[in-house]
Amino acid sequence: MSIITSRVNTQSATYKDNYRQMAALIEQWQTELAQSRYQGEPKHIDRAKKAGKLLARERIDLLLDPDSPF
Repeated sequence: MSIITSRVNTQSATYKDNYRQMAALIEQWQTELAQSRYQGEPKHIDRAKKAGKLLARERIDLLLDPDSPF
C-alpha cells in the first residue's frame, strides 16, 4: 500500500485564515454544546433530586434505546 503524501501548505495565508475561522466555529460550537447541557442552577437540580424527580436528559435517556441511531 502506498503512502499518501499531503500537499497542504500549512504556512500559506489561506490555510492560516481557514484555520482561524474553523477554530472560531469550534469555539462557538463548544459554547452552544455547553448551553445545551445546562439543566438549571445546582440548587434547582438538588431540589428536584430530593423530590425524587428525574432531570430532562435523564428522562430522555430512559426513553431511547441504547443502540438506536436517534
